[in-house]
Amino acid sequence: MPKIETSIAEGYMLKWTVIDALREVISNAIDAEEREGHTFSIKHKGDILSVHSKGAKVNASALLMGYSESRDYVTAIGEFGEGLPLALKTLACRGHDVEIDNDDERWTPEISRSEVYNARVLCIKTRKIKSRGHFEVRVHGIDTETYLEARNLFLALSPTEQHEIIQGPGGTNVLLQEDLKGKVFNKGVFVTLNEDLMWGYNLCTTLNRDRNIIDTYDLRLRINLLIADILAQG
Repeated sequence: MPKIETSIAEGYMLKWTVIDALREVISNAIDAEEREGHTFSIKHKGDILSVHSKGAKVNASALLMGYSESRDYVTAIGEFGEGLPLALKTLACRGHDVEIDNDDERWTPEISRSEVYNARVLCIKTRKIKSRGHFEVRVHGIDTETYLEARNLFLALSPTEQHEIIQGPGGTNVLLQEDLKGKVFNKGVFVTLNEDLMWGYNLCTTLNRDRNIIDTYDLRLRINLLIADILAQG
């Protein structure tokens, strides 16, 4: 069976959790909908989490570290081009079987020894299948608690259909719901909880590769600027 061999070593980014990996898989689907109109859906049945992007097909270059089609989109969640390969590496290392239907190919990630690098790396087994007309990632071994934790990282997937918000510039928001108090999101993805904050906030800034928020001082500054912009709008 043909395979795509990456240069991502088994021991790289071991601190990533299954939740981190699922966050990246879901983020990619959200970005694909915004960037190219590929409607995404997410479902959990039994112990299988499925993330589906209608009409999408992903080039193998998406497995290259640093390659990102979202970098030029200001509101896109992904920007470093590492999310998908690191997510697949993490899931494989943590014992989760993953199947990806990439239109007319099936990708199966695994950790195996590379003759080129003489090390265990992320490899993607590939085989031809009948065209599915979508890009779908199926992750096995995901219980309900893990699914809900991953889903609740995203404002777009929150059980509340319509958030109570005050809209700021550039896709930023003040989130007025009591259950969102103190929660900070960036481009709709949960980043941190600060119980000292009066409300919840959705910002649009640059994070590091772990999606960690900037320091507390800068966070306060950005929140103050957001509120000032909202007040200036009247």
